[in-house]
Amino acid sequence: MENAEKQLVEFIVAAYGLKSSKLGLRFDRVVETVLARLRTFTNTLAPRDTTVLVAITAPILLPARTVHDLQRDIQDLLSSPALGVDRVAIVRGNPVRLRRVANAPKSAPRLIGFVHNGGTTAEVLFDLAEQWLLSSARAGDPEAGVTLTAPETDPSSAR
Repeated sequence: MENAEKQLVEFIVAAYGLKSSKLGLRFDRVVETVLARLRTFTNTLAPRDTTVLVAITAPILLPARTVHDLQRDIQDLLSSPALGVDRVAIVRGNPVRLRRVANAPKSAPRLIGFVHNGGTTAEVLFDLAEQWLLSSARAGDPEAGVTLTAPETDPSSAR
């Protein structure tokens, strides 16, 4: 898991007093490989002030094909003029959500990815990730300790 994802998980856990296991996030070898390949692809394609948020519902049974299909979806997302709209799709049997965040700090990661169990929602994770990125941009330092405001919904119970 990349540093940005770790910071977001730590924030969510602290904000809600949850255990990280309650979020339903997955960190196995397949997850790490899929996200690493998507990061490499997105790093070559995304503008410096753009971050792509990706959430995939586990299990990922066809990782190479899933990466290939998601690369196409990420490319389409980045070439679209629409901002602030999540794209939802089924990719190789996995529900997937994508969001493009513009005006992210130039040093922010080009991709922040989560793989989660069914029954967990990605919207809250995305909202917190976007808030963190945009707060970092306003602060001018993405590594600064940014204080995030917890949303009204408990991420472990949102559907």
